[in-house]
Amino acid sequence: MTTDQPPSSSRPDEDVVAAIGWFAVSPPSADDWFAPVIDLPFTIGRDRSCDLVLDDERASRVHARVESGPDGLSVNDLASTNGVTHNGAVLVQRSPMQFDDTIVIGDHSLRFVAVVPDHTTAPGWTTD
Repeated sequence: MTTDQPPSSSRPDEDVVAAIGWFAVSPPSADDWFAPVIDLPFTIGRDRSCDLVLDDERASRVHARVESGPDGLSVNDLASTNGVTHNGAVLVQRSPMQFDDTIVIGDHSLRFVAVVPDHTTAPGWTTD
């Protein structure tokens, strides 16, 4: 579980080196920080059982899920109260997700990136 606070270190530890990617989390009134996406499906919401926990009244308990399918990664709104925006459009069904895509949940902007906080590239991926 990753909570809505910056990590204790700016460098990822050994457990997150094998991450699929990272969310660059931009909370409304704090510095940006990175959350590793290690396993799929990956849930986002207020509930402590989520993989990424957002301290945001506009986020549902389990708001959205990133999952893998035959065409790669996708993001899905889990019938949240306030919805999900994906690359500026309101998400109405599962949507393919790629690096540099941005999803907005409540007051949080989450950009999916292949680059870890120390600016190295996730194993197996390129940023070209």
